[in-house]
Amino acid sequence: MGFSSIGPSTGSASVVYSQRCGGTLDYLVRDEKGELLSADLVEAKVLEIMLPSGAHATNLEFYLPSYLHTSVRYARTTEYSKEDLERAPKSLRFRTGCGVQLIKVALEYRNKRMVLVFRNVPSEANFYVDSLPFQAGKFEIKCGPGGVSYEVLGRLSPEELDKDETLKKLKAAQVVSAKRWKK
Repeated sequence: MGFSSIGPSTGSASVVYSQRCGGTLDYLVRDEKGELLSADLVEAKVLEIMLPSGAHATNLEFYLPSYLHTSVRYARTTEYSKEDLERAPKSLRFRTGCGVQLIKVALEYRNKRMVLVFRNVPSEANFYVDSLPFQAGKFEIKCGPGGVSYEVLGRLSPEELDKDETLKKLKAAQVVSAKRWKK
């Protein structure tokens, strides 16, 4: 959406566009058996954010309060009835900010701690990341090609989404495959 204005000295019209900065990364949580788990049953804590400059921020409460926005959200689906929304999976949502390169988060569930590192986070994309079965350990995933990019790597095709009863509701979304996780 643009706004028109008349320049002060020339009297010519110019268009000014508003800036959108950042997107969201929605993490779909699975239990030990690989079944989709409601994200509100998991305790999540953001441990670290890496900014485009390469600077790491570990004292997030002081430096980056806006990046601490971790919330449980209903997954966006292509169906909008109240019943469908109530059945939709709840995901953990992380704001990606303008060009955040890394998000490191610790999840705790049933006395197990899983540390996840999301690398090369696309700067303006809204996307989902499917998870491994919940297990103790540290895991990393590369979400984009690096640098400032809108591209999401490893997206599941509509046919692949159809194979999972829950994921097929996310057909219109970009969902990164759980096969991309590395220990």
